[in-house]
Amino acid sequence: MTLAEAGEVEILVSSFAWDEVYKPLNELGNSKKERLRRVVQHLPKVARLGEWRLDFDVLGHEGSAEIEHSLSRASRPDKEQFLSYASLGLGFFVTKDKHFLKESVRTDFKRKYSFQAGNPKDCVDWIKKRQTS
Repeated sequence: MTLAEAGEVEILVSSFAWDEVYKPLNELGNSKKERLRRVVQHLPKVARLGEWRLDFDVLGHEGSAEIEHSLSRASRPDKEQFLSYASLGLGFFVTKDKHFLKESVRTDFKRKYSFQAGNPKDCVDWIKKRQTS
């Protein structure tokens, strides 16, 4: 959050992930929750026919059908997040999902879709590495 407040990174969270993360934060107290609200932006979804938010959701790109097909076993929230990441050209997908943390899957995402995937520590390491480059 400190890096986002300093304008060094942007944190985008899908609606699905926000719901998962935000509820347990009741123990943090209001000031930390407010800080989180200021720093985190909601990730738009790739618009689907009959299902989109005007002026927020984004159009897919030429790889959207391939991504959706390659993630056929993934949950709809995971598909939505990956489609958004690829369409927006984002840099790092933070996850705790063991499937997406497999080295072969991570390498494939980087090669095909130009974004990294990893756990929160991997993301912080990636940010630090980019700052020193």
